[in-house]
Amino acid sequence: MQQLTEGGNVDPAIETQGDLKPTMLRQSGWPRRDVNERVVKRVAETPVIEPVPRVLSKNQDPSLDQEDKNKQVVSEASHYKDAFEKVRLERDTAQKCLDEEGKNAMNLRSKVLEMEKRVEETVKERAMMKREHGILVSQKKEMESQVASLEKEKDLLQEHLTEAEGKIDWLRTKMESADTKSDRALTLLRDTVSLLCESNNVKEDMIVTEKMLDDENEPYASKLEVIKTAFSNKETMAPNLGQIAANGATSPKKSGVQ
Repeated sequence: MQQLTEGGNVDPAIETQGDLKPTMLRQSGWPRRDVNERVVKRVAETPVIEPVPRVLSKNQDPSLDQEDKNKQVVSEASHYKDAFEKVRLERDTAQKCLDEEGKNAMNLRSKVLEMEKRVEETVKERAMMKREHGILVSQKKEMESQVASLEKEKDLLQEHLTEAEGKIDWLRTKMESADTKSDRALTLLRDTVSLLCESNNVKEDMIVTEKMLDDENEPYASKLEVIKTAFSNKETMAPNLGQIAANGATSPKKSGVQ
């Protein structure tokens, strides 16, 4: 606030003390009510410098002194009015600044609440993703365990298959060998019967038949001996020949299967 000195001028120290910058009010962070109270208190507490009464000389006119006083009072009132207007303008400016700061604070508070809400949502999503990741890891481990079990089962089945194929090959070879032996036995039997029927010398035919036998057809030798004996016995040759031939045809197949 501006204050007059003895000569009617404004005291610079008091004028500087009375200035309230809007930036200072805004930076101080005072509430709106405190700002108004401080401005009024500042105006009320500003000391008023009373003009020093002038000592009139004996020859000076009192009316002139009164006129000077009136001018001084008018000038002082004008300065007070200007100071009041200045303070009121500063108060209005400070009020506007406070209103703007309040709006900014509300906007910031709204933004902070929105950011907090987003953070909470992000935390929830992260927790959900973490749970889903754990489920996927568990499922992956279970699938890996199942795959390992299936691989072991596959290896075991492969071993069984290889073993079964080996047995099949062995049985096939054995059956082929049995068939070969049966064919040879039947051939020997047929040749023997033919030789015995065509030749009158039974002893010579038996020698030829024995040369045709080998180690694999030894089981049939006894049957051939029976046939030889049957042919040598003229009385029993005809009825025994059919029975012996039938027994000789069935015996090689049974021995081959075994």
